[in-house]
Amino acid sequence: MVPKEGYDVLRLVEHGQTCYISSEYVDGRILANWLRYHPHVSKERLLGWVQMIAKQLGMIHKCRKKPFYQYVNPYSVVITEEGDLYFLDFEAQSNEEMLRFMRRRVVREYFLPAEEPYYQKASISLDIYGFGRTIQYLLAVSEPDPPLTKKEEKKFQKIISRCLKRQSKKSYQNVSEIRKHIPIMKEKTKRTYSRRTKFFFAAGVIIIIASVCMIAFSKEKDQGKKAAITTVEEPKEENVSEKKEIQNAYLDLVFEYFLELNDCKKSLEYLEKIKKEDEQAKDLEVIIKAVENEKSEINRTALKNHLKSLEESMIQEKADQYCQCLIRGYGMLTGEQAAENILRLGNQYLEQEYIGKEGEKEVKEYMASSCETLDKVKEAAELYEGVMELETDVYKREELYKKIAMLYESCEEKDMALDTCVQGIEELEDSVELRLLHIRLICKDSSVDRSFCAQTVQEYMRKVPEILENEEFQKLQQEYEIRIEGEEVWVGNSNG
Repeated sequence: MVPKEGYDVLRLVEHGQTCYISSEYVDGRILANWLRYHPHVSKERLLGWVQMIAKQLGMIHKCRKKPFYQYVNPYSVVITEEGDLYFLDFEAQSNEEMLRFMRRRVVREYFLPAEEPYYQKASISLDIYGFGRTIQYLLAVSEPDPPLTKKEEKKFQKIISRCLKRQSKKSYQNVSEIRKHIPIMKEKTKRTYSRRTKFFFAAGVIIIIASVCMIAFSKEKDQGKKAAITTVEEPKEENVSEKKEIQNAYLDLVFEYFLELNDCKKSLEYLEKIKKEDEQAKDLEVIIKAVENEKSEINRTALKNHLKSLEESMIQEKADQYCQCLIRGYGMLTGEQAAENILRLGNQYLEQEYIGKEGEKEVKEYMASSCETLDKVKEAAELYEGVMELETDVYKREELYKKIAMLYESCEEKDMALDTCVQGIEELEDSVELRLLHIRLICKDSSVDRSFCAQTVQEYMRKVPEILENEEFQKLQQEYEIRIEGEEVWVGNSNG
């Protein structure tokens, strides 16, 4: 007999457009734990759970004091004996151990996006991401009766995609949008006894790890309990479709670790599990190892052959991931042919419907660099401008402003170069390097009045006094005969 458990949970009361939160104690179990022992549920109950979680999450987002939950995953949900679901109250002392468990890497790694690896920030967007992962989990570990129809599967697939693709234009902005798309149980459902397709099966494989961790938590909570660790059973040889599902699951993990988490070692570990069955595994292995050992000598001929082989056999359903892998591989090579391939694959990648912000930024950087190799300077500048729109790091933005301005200068787009400098200076008020670049550009241009040059230098001296001590500025002084007396400035010649 499974011992009873109880938790302090959130009691939500909606009043108009506002929601009020209180706490109460209920007898129940963590939903993820409960599902390990009760995977067979009615479809009506499963769909009801998704709606119930979405409804409560939407109510939390209406709270004025704290309009987000932060820890949205199947381990933060409690199911009572009556089948009701509640979110854990993490402000209650009784849930401190659960809170510590939430912050473990094994949970964070699979219920937070790669760009937000810790439960430090909180937002509606991150709650929606966690909800998408939670739906993945429910669909991966449960066996609804009757099974989901193909139409219902497609609906959930779209919901999950829009939840996880946070940077996409089609991403969800609030939970009420999601609730409209959740399938509704119809009274007359054609009963089918075929095995349920576990789409997004990677989540099922991933969550097994978290399940093991949850059992460890249960042991800590009650030393007397004996928890059985469930594992993924290898399918029988004759069950080809299920075996293919597991291969796809491992392939998703290969891509996730390589492309999202930049962990080549872990990616290769999962690749090892499918090397015997997957013809593309060898191609991927060579590419990942080349990226992992980028500073070492690589066999360029072998890498080219494997890149060509992988492209010829890539699966269209995963075109964005394959293209990104191929682009990283060609990025290890030099020469115009590699650059042409990167541009071709980059354009193919950017045409995909769902691409993440980080992936788009990386691909555009590779494409911009390739344009430089091919002496397509203006195109390179425009691509770097696309990277700028996605970049949030202040130091990287400064470098991008400099790069774009210099590229426009080199293709004689003087106005664009100057505009880029001015825009960067307005945004990055303390940037000395952008000011130095701006001074050089205007002083070099003979069509620019020398009094305007002097006025610009004078203004920059006042705003950033340390510019006078800069070695580069002192070189500019000599080159363009910049004389400074107190606060007065004169600019002499132009080399333009």
